[in-house]
Amino acid sequence: MKRRRFFYLPVKEDVMFQSDTHLPQLLAPVHYSDPGLLEREVQKLMMPAWHCVGNIDDLSQGKECYRFELFGKMYEIDGARRSIRMAATPSQSRSDRLYFSGRVQVVGKLVFVSLSNAGQSLREFLGTHYDYIRDLFGGQWQRFLVAPQIVKANWKGLVENILESYHLEEVHKNTFRTFPSADVCFHDLHDSWSGYTERNESEHSHLRGGVATISRLLKVNPHPEYRHIIIYPNCVIARMGLFNWIQTILPITPVQSMNYWQFFFLRGEKKNPVAWATSELLKNWGRRFFMKALEEDNQVLEGVQAGLQSVSHPKGGLISAREERIFHFQRHAAEQTGVVPVTYATGRDSAMKWSGTC
Repeated sequence: MKRRRFFYLPVKEDVMFQSDTHLPQLLAPVHYSDPGLLEREVQKLMMPAWHCVGNIDDLSQGKECYRFELFGKMYEIDGARRSIRMAATPSQSRSDRLYFSGRVQVVGKLVFVSLSNAGQSLREFLGTHYDYIRDLFGGQWQRFLVAPQIVKANWKGLVENILESYHLEEVHKNTFRTFPSADVCFHDLHDSWSGYTERNESEHSHLRGGVATISRLLKVNPHPEYRHIIIYPNCVIARMGLFNWIQTILPITPVQSMNYWQFFFLRGEKKNPVAWATSELLKNWGRRFFMKALEEDNQVLEGVQAGLQSVSHPKGGLISAREERIFHFQRHAAEQTGVVPVTYATGRDSAMKWSGTC
């Protein structure tokens, strides 16, 4: 069957929202619980990709190996060989563990793995973001929180949750609080990634309060922009004032996923009791803030998944201009796995019919 092509948004640089109308929902509810589709997503999207599974410190400090999970299986990185092996079961000896041709590479302080020995290098996978990520997670940044979380939702729901900001005022009333006005929000849409940049003044959350005082005590210069990038399919990087983080989103089952978060703070170079105490206060505040925000999201995501599995759904399924990164992600995922809509239209009263897959 000849493959159909989707409607493409024109790529425009340094603009606000790139669409001036509603966009169609490209995935049907069944695509968030279908085991067959998940298998294709793992093979077509996940296996060729690079996944951030740790920090360089996880491979040091005399540790023989670092254990992590991908797609419901346990693996280990051999710190000395910088290679991947299957994790041992209780009945296996060390010599019985299987080495295979996966790859391990480091950029900045981040450890990435690929389960394929062919395909893109890490530099090719990260593309124009390679140097940015190397600097963003370099020597001045210290990891203070690792948060692996199992979420009862399809992995695409986790991705879509971080690609829109409408839920901030309802879900994150006590954390992020409000979403910014459209005139300070800018989208970048490209074949293998999308980005969001927020350029605003000091009234927004990541520059409020005592950031100036903390920055002076630590002798650091936080960047005023909020920057959020997803490199498809599942690598998410964000920068917010004195903090940054990387999020790896991994499917486990059609209705269960892993959110693997690593948070860093800008520790600075000052080495005195005041700087140390300031760093400790900043880390403690960051742990409370981000863990609360993550829990707020997880509660909503489980409800969204339950709604997708309901017997009835609202008609239309339109995506607003503010959510156009969701359309961009859905289009990428659908094209890579062969999920193609029969018809669609843009506009407030649009409706979709689906052929499923081809």
